[in-house]
Amino acid sequence: MELLRDLLLIGAGLALVGYVVIAWRRARERRRRWRADLCPGCGYDLRGSAEKCPECGTPIQRFPRDAATFVIPDERMRGGG
Repeated sequence: MELLRDLLLIGAGLALVGYVVIAWRRARERRRRWRADLCPGCGYDLRGSAEKCPECGTPIQRFPRDAATFVIPDERMRGGG
């Protein structure tokens, strides 16, 4: 009876460890894709896209500070001739 209990506890512990490892790897992959400006759904390069992924249609979510990197400065604002 104790052997069965021990086996069940070991099995449950291994299942929990497996779940944590899989969740960690998925989160790491999402962070890698977000940092590289890749679609979280399919991994397509989103550098030229504005609203949604052209490959799978997933909406693109960017922070407002990221939008500032796409603004081209106006030469008239610099006071140059």
